[in-house]
Amino acid sequence: SRVNALINAFSETIAERIRSEGFSARWVHSSERVDFVNIAGQFPHKTTAVKAGLGWIGRCCQLVTRRFGPRVRLGTVLTDMPLGEEPCGLMRSYCGTCRRCVEVCPAGALTGGDWSPEAGRAALLDAAVCAEWQKKHFAEFHGMGCGICTSACPHGSSRPRTRKQERAGNL
Repeated sequence: SRVNALINAFSETIAERIRSEGFSARWVHSSERVDFVNIAGQFPHKTTAVKAGLGWIGRCCQLVTRRFGPRVRLGTVLTDMPLGEEPCGLMRSYCGTCRRCVEVCPAGALTGGDWSPEAGRAALLDAAVCAEWQKKHFAEFHGMGCGICTSACPHGSSRPRTRKQERAGNL
C-alpha cells in the first residue's frame, strides 16, 4: 500500500508538472482493482510498458525487464506532450525455457504459457486461483501478495549470467 501510494504521488506530481508546461496530462492509479470479477485494474500498465519496449510479460504474468526482472512497479501518466522518442516496440521474451516461476507457484495458478497481446493474461495465469490462494494465506505474507514467483525469477537477480545463457535467453 505504501509503495502504491508513493507511485501515485509521483505520478500525480509528474502530471501536474506536465500541465504546468501547457500540455494535457492525467495520472492513473498504479494498483487499484476496479473489476472484482475479472480481478483487473482500470488501466493495463504492464501491457503498455511492453508496447513501449520496457520489457516483456514473463511466464509469471508480470512485466520483466532485463535489469530488474519482475521486481518493478509501474505508474502511468497519459499526456499529449511530445516525448522525443517513438516507442521501440515489443521486446522479445528472454524467459527461454525457464519455468522456475511456474514450478514454485504454490497455488498452481501459472500455466507456463507464453504471453501475447492477443492471448492476454488467461494464457499465463488463472487470476481467480491466485487471488483465492493469497486470501487463504494472507497472514503468512503480512497482507501482501506472496511474491514467490517474483523471487524465483532469475532476471534481475544478483546471480551473474553466462554469455551462453544470455544468448540462449535461458537462465
